[in-house]
Amino acid sequence: MAEEFEKYAVLKNMFRRKSSTEYTGAGGFKEIVTENQASTLLDEMGAHVDKVELHKKIESMAPESHGKLTFDQYTKLCDQFVKDPTATPSAMEFHSFNDFES
Repeated sequence: MAEEFEKYAVLKNMFRRKSSTEYTGAGGFKEIVTENQASTLLDEMGAHVDKVELHKKIESMAPESHGKLTFDQYTKLCDQFVKDPTATPSAMEFHSFNDFES
């Protein structure tokens, strides 16, 4: 259980570091990352995914998103490519107590 919480916290903090807020119509405002930002985040977690493969995966996951991912979509993407986000050097930046607040 604690391991899942730590994984979630690392993914959330890395997402927040790159995300921006965008108006999504009836759903209000949501934090999103672009396809390029997602690629950078995956690289930082040690999953060096080919940009063409990443584009195809994002299009199959969320064809209506136009290359923009919400946090839930981003975590699904990371689950497919990243073995352990807490074991990467970039993740160490976020291992303070305050970073685990949601």
